[in-house]
Amino acid sequence: MGRGDSQSILREAGRIIITLAHRTFPSAAQMEAALNEAVEGGYTLLTGTSRLARRLLHAYRLRKIKNHEKGWQTPPVSSFNRWVRSNFDPLWEPFRPLSRVAALRLWEEAVHRVSLLEGLNEGPFLFLELQKAFDLLTRHGLNPASPPVGHRLSDWRREVSKVFLTLAETGRFVSWAQVLERLGEAFEANRLRPPEKVILCGFDLLSPIERSFLERLGRTSSISFWQAAKGPDDNNTVRVYATPEQECRDVCAEILRAWNEGKKRLGLVFLDPEYSRWIEQCFEELVDREERPPDKLRYNLTLGTSLTEHPLFQTALVPLRLLSEAEPQRLLSSLLTSPYVRKGGTNWDEGIRRVLWPLGDRGKLERNLEDLDRLGYPVGSIRLFTAYRRRPLSYWCSGLERVWKDLSFPICSCETDTLAKDHLLHLSEELSNEAGHVETDLTGALAWFVSSAQGFEVIEKTPETAGIQILTPIESRGLAFERLWVVGVHGRVLPEPVRRYSFLDPDEIRQVEGTTAEAQWEAGRRNLSYLLASSPEVTLSRAVSQGEDEVFLPCPFLPDETGRENVRRTIDLWQSPPREWMRARWLREGLQGIVSTQEEEPQVPSSGPVPSLPRSLEVTEVETLLSCPFRFFASRLLKLEPLEEREWGLDPAAERGTLIHRILKRFVSCLHREARDWPERDEKALELLEKTVDTVLSEEEGGLFLEAERLRLLGDDQNEGLLKVWLREEQQR
Repeated sequence: MGRGDSQSILREAGRIIITLAHRTFPSAAQMEAALNEAVEGGYTLLTGTSRLARRLLHAYRLRKIKNHEKGWQTPPVSSFNRWVRSNFDPLWEPFRPLSRVAALRLWEEAVHRVSLLEGLNEGPFLFLELQKAFDLLTRHGLNPASPPVGHRLSDWRREVSKVFLTLAETGRFVSWAQVLERLGEAFEANRLRPPEKVILCGFDLLSPIERSFLERLGRTSSISFWQAAKGPDDNNTVRVYATPEQECRDVCAEILRAWNEGKKRLGLVFLDPEYSRWIEQCFEELVDREERPPDKLRYNLTLGTSLTEHPLFQTALVPLRLLSEAEPQRLLSSLLTSPYVRKGGTNWDEGIRRVLWPLGDRGKLERNLEDLDRLGYPVGSIRLFTAYRRRPLSYWCSGLERVWKDLSFPICSCETDTLAKDHLLHLSEELSNEAGHVETDLTGALAWFVSSAQGFEVIEKTPETAGIQILTPIESRGLAFERLWVVGVHGRVLPEPVRRYSFLDPDEIRQVEGTTAEAQWEAGRRNLSYLLASSPEVTLSRAVSQGEDEVFLPCPFLPDETGRENVRRTIDLWQSPPREWMRARWLREGLQGIVSTQEEEPQVPSSGPVPSLPRSLEVTEVETLLSCPFRFFASRLLKLEPLEEREWGLDPAAERGTLIHRILKRFVSCLHREARDWPERDEKALELLEKTVDTVLSEEEGGLFLEAERLRLLGDDQNEGLLKVWLREEQQR
């Protein structure tokens, strides 16, 4: 072993597991060159990210093309997770990996078998948090169903986890930890041929279950662990800008300038996720929002849009939101006029406005749908979503699919739309197959869709060979660049804040990575060393604040840039714009407008009303000015009166009395026929009462207001409803 090589002994509970050949490179470029040689030497390369694997495969292809080779075999280079899955599938195990939807369904059944803890809201978002705790514990080799320790939330999680594990075994599901365990057993039993020489690269720290897997693999394979890390020196300082917008504008212009000067391997890493939107906007403006053909692509932004935030996904689920909206007509109008819906004729939008946007008449949604149906709009399938009812999840999925079919939804206009459509259809099918029997209402069905879509990203597929790569810190690990910029280097993200997990007890928290301040401090140091090793020239920057209320602390690992009177950097696009920013059309036209205005003759003052400042202010006006300047401007200077607020829901003085009268009238008329044993027994009477309330409420329109009214009349596990109290009093009489 050469310089930087060492022996790394991994331990678990005081027991030596495996000895790895650990090699640390001072730069990612040196590690990449060594990895390229290792590929030629027959090594299997397992990377921490898919991006590093693709970079190594691309370099391998370029070498073969340069050597004029006409054909070659793809080398064994893959991300670790993909390699595990590709080796597990051929085992033909009688178990299948646990998917997100299947896990949520098992948690739903497990929670039903165990009494719900007071203060928790049952639903897929609770199940999602339980699954996160389960994944975290099993990844660190901890038993999620261990004996109770006296911690209220974690003990309840343990009880539910016991049932969950039983259900998973009955359903023949395996978690990720069990996949690694079974794959390790297969290598030990020679059911699979293990690779002879393995290099792990681009990782931060190996989890306990990964170390346990490597213990088994290391008995038959030679395993090395490679990293590229470099500590900070006196040259590493942080530029300081006033705001993130200023920072991104200056850095993006500098990157484009370097690209124009011939540097084609540039990287931009953003530590703060909020920076992604500013970076994307800056680059779009710097290239004048022109089309980006793949062969002329200059930058590649890898961070996509969350599936739950994609407009196609949100539009698809509009029917599930109609009943809970105060103005469902507006929401229905947005669905029918959406660009994802095929318009039936030239007057499509006009007919929708005429029916759904009448002045002064909110109307009932069902009546609006009838009017649209008579006009030829394919809205018949939407009526399913206009009344409160509990149905199996498969019922709601099939209803949505009928709506999509009737509206020819979705019409895709770009690659991200197509990707979002594929995710949506796959999710609907999986929900029907895995959790279709779960009884829920419209709000619950929406929660199942949203929670199941958590973690999915809609990312446009762009060539990773583009000269400017825009990455997250994890994606950049192990990659080499000619020059690297790192933005958002402030104390809120480096080091990252301590993670909070409600369903873990203090002892479990101490054993889980990232849950203590000490662990996050060390992780911050490691992440900084990986970034500094990515390029011989690394530029770091941060902003002082975002607005007046959000101040960014300095990074504790690096000093701010000093040595000048005005340390804070600025960029003034109107006074001295950088050359690169002159490609932005809005800036060019704005500057031209300023010049032309200065050359024109003075304009005649406008004859319209001009807001004037008052000579004196009352105390209430000063209070309004300080609390909401716009409200003061609109009411005091522009003399605008506030709009009358419209009230939704049930009018306590009128509608509630009528509603209760209708419920009692229908209930009393059916009581002697359907509950003959009343008043001696009240089970059938209570069942009839709930059925009557649901029937009458389904005839009304009010969404969440009617759900609140149902809770007031029938109550829940903690509070007895008004009508149940009345029925009990009548029974005692």
